[in-house]
Amino acid sequence: MGRQHGRTEKWQVVVCSNLDWMESTIQGAWKGLGSIIMVSRWSDLGNGKTRSETSYYMSSLSNTDAEVIQGYIRSHWNIENGCHWVLDTLFREDHNQTGRKNAAKNLATMRRMALNILKLVAPEGKRAKSLPKRQLRAAHDEGYLEKRLSLV
Repeated sequence: MGRQHGRTEKWQVVVCSNLDWMESTIQGAWKGLGSIIMVSRWSDLGNGKTRSETSYYMSSLSNTDAEVIQGYIRSHWNIENGCHWVLDTLFREDHNQTGRKNAAKNLATMRRMALNILKLVAPEGKRAKSLPKRQLRAAHDEGYLEKRLSLV
């Protein structure tokens, strides 16, 4: 049980390290396979709404406690989500419906460049402004935008 981005989450992790039931041809195709893991997550989104999802993982780890595996999975997704969450929140990246592969890749590169420029901005005044406030100011104040782009 925990809280992520203001939501209450509950996890259940099941680790199967005894793979004797698996056909040898399948086991042979996955060199070093030590366990299969099932992770079920339930999130309370508020307003009476909930979301559930189940993910499956294959791991080289064997005889590892479910709690340890959960820690590894959480650490991995915290890194992934930490990077992506900012891009999605600031630029609504998940709503991008660009059809061409190169266009989507180019837009993602431009968003990351814009994010890095916003992060480079030295705080003005007594307190650092949030990234959304810096983004809004750059959109409305050409002088501010010019100053920021001259950092590059």
